[in-house]
Amino acid sequence: MADNDEAVRAELRSQIPEGFAIEMAEAFPLTSGWGVKKRNQQRVDWIRRAAPLLERILEPGERIRHLTLGNVSYPLELVMMGAWAQMINRTLIVFTSSRVLMIHSDGRGQPRSFVNEIPLQAIKKMKGGFLGSLQIAAGKGTRNFAGIPKDSRKVIDGFVHPNPGATGSFRHLCSSCFAAHDQHLDRCSRCNSTFKSPKTAALRSLILPGLGDWYIGHRGFAALEMIGSIFVWIIVIALIAEEGVVGFVLGLILLGLVNGMDAILTYFQAKKGLMSSDGALPSLSAGASHASLGEAPPPPIA
Repeated sequence: MADNDEAVRAELRSQIPEGFAIEMAEAFPLTSGWGVKKRNQQRVDWIRRAAPLLERILEPGERIRHLTLGNVSYPLELVMMGAWAQMINRTLIVFTSSRVLMIHSDGRGQPRSFVNEIPLQAIKKMKGGFLGSLQIAAGKGTRNFAGIPKDSRKVIDGFVHPNPGATGSFRHLCSSCFAAHDQHLDRCSRCNSTFKSPKTAALRSLILPGLGDWYIGHRGFAALEMIGSIFVWIIVIALIAEEGVVGFVLGLILLGLVNGMDAILTYFQAKKGLMSSDGALPSLSAGASHASLGEAPPPPIA
């Protein structure tokens, strides 16, 4: 059985960029069983898509121990946005030998807008919940993950050892040089890169729901919000036409509630990570990374 496990992992390893720092037994804990082959191939695909980015982020000697695709959403988002909250908060959760990396991704695990981290030594408590939920409390702050498979949770429990006295912190990584910052900033103190402003996002959404989400890169959701705003304005115009001054006041109240709530949601969305001015993560570190993926290298990043 052990020989078969090794053979399966060797085949999986051959599909991962050469030299990529990963612990295969922990990244792929299961090698047989119902649906395991498909899940393992999916994990290989996540690794291939994220490998060039991870090669930039990982410190010397740091290794990938496990990774899975889930999402990180605020409770208010789930209440107000439903399934959309899960879609725009897709996160590739990467457990390394020293930290938990949270890479904002699309539904295929392709890195998108920002990266956050929790140092393992900062984890005070970790507990699972209903339907694959996982809560990690650091020295400062708590993050709630959803969609964590049982096999992933079992592996994670084996090497993450919470310390109730931990004093570290959840941190944002610069989307250009990946320096860690304890707070959301307008500009990276190391490389001077600028980031999208939560206040700007909120103000745009206050003017017209959807504009703020468009600004931070949630284009599909933003388009739906803009369509919804048209219907709200139709209601406001109808109120003014039917009720005059009273309708005008009621219309202002309605716009204040709708636009205000969207502005609040957009503000906290924008504060989730340090989003570069162009809204995308640099995904490739060298032509060698592309060669290992069978792709042509891109022009250098300025």
